[in-house]
Amino acid sequence: FTVIEKYRSDEDTDGNCYDWYIITNHNRYVDNFTPAKENLEGGIADAQDATCELSEELDQRITDIENALCELTEEE
Repeated sequence: FTVIEKYRSDEDTDGNCYDWYIITNHNRYVDNFTPAKENLEGGIADAQDATCELSEELDQRITDIENALCELTEEE
């Protein structure tokens, strides 16, 4: 980029100095992957937890059905 003009200088309450310039152009790197990756990883963990809970509930339901069938056969 090329600096065309410095148009402002300022200092904040912590003593940091800032300058503003008019420039011809600039390039900026934007990382779109990291935030998406963090959301994806959180979603995967949530899905794994939900799958484990569902599996445990299903196992319990199957056990309940097996016990009910055993009780029915014992009554006859």
